[in-house]
Amino acid sequence: MISQPVDRSQNYGSWELPFLADYIINAHHTYLKENTGAIASYARKIAAVHGAHHPEVIEIAAIFDKMAADLTMHLREEEEVLFPAIKRAHANRKTGLVPAAEDIEAIRTCLRQLGDEHEAIGDAIHTIRHLTRDYAIPGDVCNTFVVTYQKLKEFEDDLHKHVHLENNALFPKASQL
Repeated sequence: MISQPVDRSQNYGSWELPFLADYIINAHHTYLKENTGAIASYARKIAAVHGAHHPEVIEIAAIFDKMAADLTMHLREEEEVLFPAIKRAHANRKTGLVPAAEDIEAIRTCLRQLGDEHEAIGDAIHTIRHLTRDYAIPGDVCNTFVVTYQKLKEFEDDLHKHVHLENNALFPKASQL
């Protein structure tokens, strides 16, 4: 993924794993859950209305629909498997106990799988950026088209921050458990 600006005033790497996991859920998972459906709906709408003159929007809608479905499963895996295993392993380490073998295995498996998924999601959003010509608005489109491109750009920006936090702060610390 292309690196995007991240709030450098925060030292996310210094945060404890449970706090970092909760932050990711509250800031980024919540954003995705609240916005992905609407963006997918907008993308399908502009594909239906503008697809004849802007065929790229048909491909954008298809890519975004697949990405949205993949993200739903991805977030569920993080929230129901990875983050709880990290929290349990972290709590055990803090109290001097050895983390449970099943938690360590869940963390290892998830880190491998989720890292691969980050690459696929990154490739998809970069394809959308390319198809939109960096979210350039054509002159012959409606307001929904404009809003869709703005929302896609906002989505990409949030996704970059989200993946950065996981790949560069959460995952390295979790792999040390």
